[in-house]
Amino acid sequence: PNIGYLLTSSMFKLTAFSILIFIALGNATFIEKSNFTKLTSKEIDIWDLGNQTDELAADSVNRINGGRPVEQIVPYQVSLQVHRRGRYHHFCSGSIISPQHVLTAAHCLTKMNPNEISVVVGTLTWRNGGDRHGVVAMRSHPGFSSSSLIINDIAVLKVTPSFNLARTSISTISLGNRARVGDKVPVRLTGWGSLTPTGSTGLPERLQVLDYHTISNQECAQRGFRITANELCALGERGRGACVGDSGGPLTISNGTPQLVGIVSYGTATCALGRPDVYTRVSSFLPYINRVISSEIP
Repeated sequence: PNIGYLLTSSMFKLTAFSILIFIALGNATFIEKSNFTKLTSKEIDIWDLGNQTDELAADSVNRINGGRPVEQIVPYQVSLQVHRRGRYHHFCSGSIISPQHVLTAAHCLTKMNPNEISVVVGTLTWRNGGDRHGVVAMRSHPGFSSSSLIINDIAVLKVTPSFNLARTSISTISLGNRARVGDKVPVRLTGWGSLTPTGSTGLPERLQVLDYHTISNQECAQRGFRITANELCALGERGRGACVGDSGGPLTISNGTPQLVGIVSYGTATCALGRPDVYTRVSSFLPYINRVISSEIP
C-alpha cells in the first residue's frame, strides 16, 4: 500500500542511494537507481492506488522502523485520507494548529483536490474511531518545489466542521518558536508509516512513536543531503526512523508540553537504514503560517 516519489541525485552529494518522499498510497515498489536522471514535474507522480493493501499481518512484530505503539491518543495528530474503491486510505499525517487548520507537507497535496481529502482526528487507529472532517481549502507554500531540490515543503489545510477542542482527545499543538533546534536535541516522531525499510508489509493501524535526536545541518550534509537552513535532520540507530506513510507528520520537542518543530518531508528509499530523516523546520515558516491562518484561504 505504499507509494513514494523517487527523486534525483541532484539532491545529494552522494549518488549511491535514492530518496523517497514518505507518502503512502497504492501498491508500489520502491526503486533503487544508481544511474540517476533528472525527473520532470510530470514524472514525479502519485502511483496507482489500484491494489491497496493497508493492513499488516496480525503477527507482525515490527514497529515504525524501531518505534513502538502509542499508548495514549496524540490529540494534535491527524490522518489524511482519500476514498478509493469503497474505503478510506491513509496517505499522510498532519498536525492541528487551530480550530480549523492542519499543518502538513506540501508534497502530500500534489495533484490532490480539497474535496477528495478527509481529516481524521482523535484516534489511535487511522482506520477506526475518531472524527472525520472535510477539507474546504488548502494552500501549499508558493515556493514549494520538488523538481530538483525539495524546498518549502509545507502546507495548510482548512477543515469543516471545526475541530471539537472541548474533547480531551483533540487539541492544537504549539508551534516551535524562532529559536533554532540544534543538534543532539531529543525529538519525537509519531505516525502511521510503514514498519519495514521497503514499506512492503503495509501500514500499521495503530499510531507509532519513535524517540530519537536531531543532528546538525552540517552533519546531515556530510551524510549526503543537500538541505537548506529551512530544514532540520534527525537520525536514530540503524533501522529507526520515518518511512512511507509518515509524510506531513509531526516532529516534536517537549518542555513540559509538546512543541511542533518539524514536518516529515523526505528520506532515503530504504527507510532509516543509517540515513537521516529530513524535516521542514517549522520555526522558519511562522510568518507564512500565521498569514495563512489569519486569511480566508484559498
